[in-house]
Amino acid sequence: MTPDGSKRTWGFGLTVAILVLALVFFGAINVLRWTEARRHAADTTGDAAANLPADAASPDNEPASPAGGPASPAVGAAPTAEGSSPTGSGPAAQDRMQTPEESPPAVGHAARDGAIVGNTDSPGDIDRTSPPPGSSRTASAPAQSSGSAGGSRPGSHSAAAPTGPSVAPAAATPGPAPAPEEDDGDTAGPDTTSDRTPPALTQIRFDPPVVEGGNPTRMTIQATDNLSGVKSVRGEIQSPSGQAVLSLYLQETQGGAPFSYVVNIPAAAETGIWFVKWLYLTDVANNSALIQVASATTAPPGGTFSVSSTESDSIAPEVLGLSFDKDVIEDEDRNVVRVEVRDDLSGVASVSGACRSPSGAALIPFTCALNEDSGLWEGAIPIPASADCGVWSVQQVNVQDKAGNSAHVTFDAPGLGHAGFRIAPRPDCDSSPPTLDGFSLSQTIVPVDAVTEIQIRASVHDVGSGAATLTGWFEGPVSEGGQVPRNHFTCTPDPDHPEAPWTGSLLVPQFAPKGLWKVRVVRLEDKALNAREYTPADPVLAGGVFEVR
Repeated sequence: MTPDGSKRTWGFGLTVAILVLALVFFGAINVLRWTEARRHAADTTGDAAANLPADAASPDNEPASPAGGPASPAVGAAPTAEGSSPTGSGPAAQDRMQTPEESPPAVGHAARDGAIVGNTDSPGDIDRTSPPPGSSRTASAPAQSSGSAGGSRPGSHSAAAPTGPSVAPAAATPGPAPAPEEDDGDTAGPDTTSDRTPPALTQIRFDPPVVEGGNPTRMTIQATDNLSGVKSVRGEIQSPSGQAVLSLYLQETQGGAPFSYVVNIPAAAETGIWFVKWLYLTDVANNSALIQVASATTAPPGGTFSVSSTESDSIAPEVLGLSFDKDVIEDEDRNVVRVEVRDDLSGVASVSGACRSPSGAALIPFTCALNEDSGLWEGAIPIPASADCGVWSVQQVNVQDKAGNSAHVTFDAPGLGHAGFRIAPRPDCDSSPPTLDGFSLSQTIVPVDAVTEIQIRASVHDVGSGAATLTGWFEGPVSEGGQVPRNHFTCTPDPDHPEAPWTGSLLVPQFAPKGLWKVRVVRLEDKALNAREYTPADPVLAGGVFEVR
């Protein structure tokens, strides 16, 4: 081949190679553009699906209610200078009859970083004679406190909550009204008219943080709320071994200062690190936050203090025996219980308990005092006029020593031996709780921008001793923190017309979470102390629903 032919062949090959590379390059660009278009289309579809309301994917957003725990004993929360009297400081033997504000909330979620935040359950759904979940102690003793601190309103955003909210008048009688819509209150964006965010804990402080037994320390709690404002706080402080607790009684809001407690440390308190076991914060819209701590090492910053005591006591009292003054009650209106208790260190501080009726529908609480002559703890048991006839057994005995250590003893414990007494047959023996025949609301739709008072009417009858009390609460849409807000009510009879329906009112606060609010529990008790609780599973409560809009 000539040199000129060789050059032409080489030039032709180079041209073909350049054309091939160009085709590959432009083809790759087209493939990338096509891939990007497909990805963009997929992202657009995903965003549209993500923007759908939560209830479009889940028609049933009612949370399951976890189990709860009983009231905890207390020995040390004293009133501050700005304080008020305690709420629910009666005998712990009345655990079953306490309101939710008087008993520690239950935990509904797993621990995260040492703190548990979860739903709270109703006292009607739990055995109020059992110790709190996760507690190492076996106690549910009576509150023996030197008092409780007063309340204050910490850290709320006052600018978001206008002063002097208007009050929407309630309808006089239930009339035609639009039916509540099945809406959980979720919205596509932020809603500045409805509060669904629980309060947030911002600070805990003990001053001083190191205390000798027999001296006080001041506990300060600060919290904030995004809209309606912080309403109340309560909680519990626990000893290193878990045998002793100091209850922080309910404090309502009072001005703009932080919540403050004076905690009186028993002289024989256990030496070591004490810590905040749980705190329950509530805002004005009834959203709540439950913070529960597993141990001192996982307590929030500032949530511990150190105790030093030369008489350190971490052992609970022991119940040795129990007896009654009368084995059989004929026409008497009382009996006397005697309890033998031993505590070798700080000494016994309190003894209480309860007796259960033969049907199990009634409880009679008792509180004991020390008989210096016999060394036994004695307490009167008042017998209702129409009490259930048969054998009444000791359901529980709660004992606490002067260091705050407590023990909870059930009826089958060796020291009790199924102790009890018998009420002889009578013509008016009452073993049946009252019956709820009707339940209605004066209005089923309320505005979110004003305080509204809903009138409640309940038809009640009791074939025996007569109905005595009616209490209950509503539950609203789940808040952002996972808790269920509650709103409580009480109904009373008309003294001039005993056969008329019982009436009460429910105050729905401004900024209440939008959505459906449903009655969760209605509790009835008669004069013979027989009690029954109604829940949404009972058809009579079908009308117990209203909607906040």
